[in-house]
This record gives sequence, C-alpha cells and structure tokens, in this order.
Amino acid sequence: MDAINTITLDIQQGMWVAVFSGPHSEEIQRLFGTTTLPTPFAGSTLPYMVFNSVMDKNPGVKVRMRGDNF
Repeated sequence: MDAINTITLDIQQGMWVAVFSGPHSEEIQRLFGTTTLPTPFAGSTLPYMVFNSVMDKNPGVKVRMRGDNF
C-alpha cells in the first residue's frame, strides 16, 4: 500500500494551520523546519471555505479537518 500525502487543517493561536503528513512531510520539514504551516485564513474563517481552498490548491493530497473543527 502506498503512503498517502495528507494535510490536516486545524485552528491554532487564532488561525488556520496545515499539518502535513505522509511522504511530502519530509520535504516540508526540510524546507521549513516544521510540518505545521500557517494558512492565510483567520480562525474565524468558515471551515468549508478553508477546506475547499486548500483542497483546490493541493490536487492528489488528502485534505481533512481535525475532528472538532468541522
């Protein structure tokens, strides 16, 4: 079974962040020193808007919301 690249969306410190896992997370870690990156969305942005935007910009990646955010 192939590993799946995943972005999990969460709210941290009042803003939406993207937490990367799967094979692409190694490159994210190498480039940025972390696998958690801020998005341009404030925490008050509706979850479906964040989800759709991130999904549209990341074809082939499984995008999900942390359980209590959606």
